[in-house]
Amino acid sequence: MLTPTRSPRSAPDTTPSIADAFESLVRRHTGPLLGMARRILRTETEAREAVRDAFAAVQRSSRALADEASTVDWLRRLVVGAVLRRSGAQTHAASVETLLPVFTAEGRLDSGRLSWPLSDDQLADPQRIRHGIDQLPDECRAVVLLRDGEGLDCAAIAWALQTSEGVVRQKLQSAHMALRELVARAPHAGAQPA
Repeated sequence: MLTPTRSPRSAPDTTPSIADAFESLVRRHTGPLLGMARRILRTETEAREAVRDAFAAVQRSSRALADEASTVDWLRRLVVGAVLRRSGAQTHAASVETLLPVFTAEGRLDSGRLSWPLSDDQLADPQRIRHGIDQLPDECRAVVLLRDGEGLDCAAIAWALQTSEGVVRQKLQSAHMALRELVARAPHAGAQPA
């Protein structure tokens, strides 16, 4: 009697496919990346498009997804780039230079132009701080939100913005001084408009 021949079964492939790795990457990192984009951009649609563009760039790339840590860093850099490109089209009334301290010819601070010092109430008012952050020029706002909001260090921000750490530190310092002035100028939450 003949017994039917069976084809040898191959052992199941336990290595994840590139599609599985990409799906896992999307599932784990869309939320945090979308949150970062929302904090920098002003509309939900633009934030979603920035994150979608970054994931699309990763998917089009021939780069392997084997090293998730470097892929996530690269993805964050792509999102920051997309966010800055989208926010660059928006205009803001505040210019950093108009918000920075001015010094007299003698080297003294020209205090007539600034609203400093701030009271503890002004510094503790989250509404005033959010309003001030919203008034910062895009690139300064992005640096402040990436450093103070996302907790990135200057090296990571420099890598994401494709610039040097020194430039990031200078932008961050200018942005903090401008933010201090904007918070000082912001109306108190309980104040009535004039």
